[in-house]
Amino acid sequence: MLLDKPLEDDQRLRALQLAAHAGVVLRDYETAFDKLMAALEIEPRVDDPVAGISTFNMATHLFGRVGQHERAIDYGKEAVSRALRAADTSQECTARQRIASVYAWAEQPEESEAQYRLGIDACRSAGNELFVGALQAGLADLVRSQGRLAEAKTLAESAIATMEEA
Repeated sequence: MLLDKPLEDDQRLRALQLAAHAGVVLRDYETAFDKLMAALEIEPRVDDPVAGISTFNMATHLFGRVGQHERAIDYGKEAVSRALRAADTSQECTARQRIASVYAWAEQPEESEAQYRLGIDACRSAGNELFVGALQAGLADLVRSQGRLAEAKTLAESAIATMEEA
């Protein structure tokens, strides 16, 4: 109903971001992609570059999930870049978590590992211990797949403890 009302571009962008997110949560991926594509279309008209970070994070995740890794990585790089320019460690935390996963799916383990580690630092700085744990778990899975079992075990144990505490 909200999207049927006349809205300023920044309000419409936020509503579309929330609708896309709700689509993912409800596993209604057609709606999620429709709302995401609409958000990507109006994002350039929004003056605040930080406002689009959530759109780019969602695009990173969704396009990565459907195997369009190159496109997903481009969106992820844009999200990270904007977060860094804004010195917003909370946004950087989320953006690095999204792009780290896509690099792993794209079989680029060095880039994935670098983003996981940078993301852990950013999330810790932002005070987002839940994402610290999630990033540690992702990194644990990545290093396990490379046969680095002792490191994977340490990371997995730390991830569990961090998430339980969070």
